[in-house]
Amino acid sequence: MTVKSKKCSKCKEEKPVKSFYKRKDSKIGLTSWCKDCNGLRSKVYHKENAEKEKRLKKIYYKNNKEHCDKINKVWRIKNKEKHKKLVKERSNEIKLEVLQNYSGWEYPFCKCCEADKIEFLTIDHINGRIKEHKNNGKYRGNALYRYLYKNNFPKGYQVLCFNCNCSKEIGRAHV
Repeated sequence: MTVKSKKCSKCKEEKPVKSFYKRKDSKIGLTSWCKDCNGLRSKVYHKENAEKEKRLKKIYYKNNKEHCDKINKVWRIKNKEKHKKLVKERSNEIKLEVLQNYSGWEYPFCKCCEADKIEFLTIDHINGRIKEHKNNGKYRGNALYRYLYKNNFPKGYQVLCFNCNCSKEIGRAHV
């Protein structure tokens, strides 16, 4: 006897068998809730336990770093374009947050000329680059934005447009 449909114990709807997950320890080998109801329950749980989930993921990664890195590498290779897009989006989000923080406004602008085109804005080291930045070249472009973001926006930086930043570099701007 093959079951073709089943009633979900949550939403009380009669649904085809393919709408349920398999479960070996149940009478008919299917979960009692349909996939839709399970999905909703899962979303609610993850939303209510976001901090706990984040903490557990960190612990799992720490204990299984090699395995996780291998899986992530395989995913990045299979999904090059998607990965590239996600990295670009995240970099742009971080850049915007850094610029907003250092300009003190939701809409960042140059401290010198008040230009507000995000594409032209950059972060300036108020007292010039510190020695460690110059030596290893580690903190330029997106790496600088990530550094500032991860280190809770340390003092000593300001928002300038590219032109004002270059002018300052050669001694023409007074910022």
